[in-house]
Amino acid sequence: MGRQGAGRNGISQQNAVFAAIEELGHRSSIEELRHRASINYGSPISENVASTHRSHWRNQNNVKGDCRTYEGQPRRNMLKDEACSIHQVKRLGAFLAGRKAKDETNRLLALIGVGPQRFHSIEQLQHALKTLAELQLAA
Repeated sequence: MGRQGAGRNGISQQNAVFAAIEELGHRSSIEELRHRASINYGSPISENVASTHRSHWRNQNNVKGDCRTYEGQPRRNMLKDEACSIHQVKRLGAFLAGRKAKDETNRLLALIGVGPQRFHSIEQLQHALKTLAELQLAA
């Protein structure tokens, strides 16, 4: 399971992973968790070690699973809520400019989008609205 001694920063891998969980939350992706734990530890930590220690943390804190039904389910990694693409902001602007839409349901579905450009959370949509308002004020 990797080195058991202290890393460059003087803490064990388990403590580095536990600290990363406290910073990011236990629902963060294993990639984000491993990256943060590696920073805390001072050298690379494998995904297997991060996953094992996250499982131990969940057992110690009586957390039952991570509420996902499949790997591709949205909201696995909620660290991107404060980011939106220019395509999302443009789509939002086009949505708000439309005045004669007959089917609001289809307009809302078009606003949400599909694929990598879709809004994955209400927080991301709210951030895009704020960004659009700032861009409109600047124009």
